[in-house]
Amino acid sequence: MEYMSFWTLLQKGRRHLFGLVLPYKAKILVIGEGDGRFVAYAHKLRPDLDWIIIESSGKMIAEAKKRIQSRKISYLQADFLNFEDRDGTCFDAVFCPYFFSCLAQENFEKAMFSISKILKSGGILRMVDFRDPRSMDGIGQFLQSCVLKVLYLFFRKTAQLEANRLPKFDMLYEASFTLSKIPNDEYPAPFLIISTWTKK
Repeated sequence: MEYMSFWTLLQKGRRHLFGLVLPYKAKILVIGEGDGRFVAYAHKLRPDLDWIIIESSGKMIAEAKKRIQSRKISYLQADFLNFEDRDGTCFDAVFCPYFFSCLAQENFEKAMFSISKILKSGGILRMVDFRDPRSMDGIGQFLQSCVLKVLYLFFRKTAQLEANRLPKFDMLYEASFTLSKIPNDEYPAPFLIISTWTKK
């Protein structure tokens, strides 16, 4: 959903995404990382963390490996919707940069229950994505609706994107998550939102 315009602002959203205190040597999962910009930035700040990156595109993984390689970072080419964690790993945190907006509602619900299964109790799901126009007022709501319509139309035509609208993020409550209020959470750009969810 992002290789179009807003390039600088989308990267700003990634950097804000990592604004979170994590345990020493925590195990982190990143879903839909793309070309590695988020992990490259976060690894410099916290080289002690263990990262597993799930990305469906081999091309994007190759780009990510050019950007950052470390014994603390493992890359896995897979569709998260079909991913089975055979090692039974429980993660301290899961990061999703612009991942959920690519999913139709049915697959979003499937993904959130899968994430709930692999997160430790008290673990964190942190996401940056496009704001739902319904959460906005006036001209902002109108402009956000227009932006999303153009983006979804473009990517359905060029990348066979399955979604045509944002999923209902509040469905996370049904997957044993609670929305956490963290002081550093903010809107990194008018059309983006970062939210932090804690597994019960």
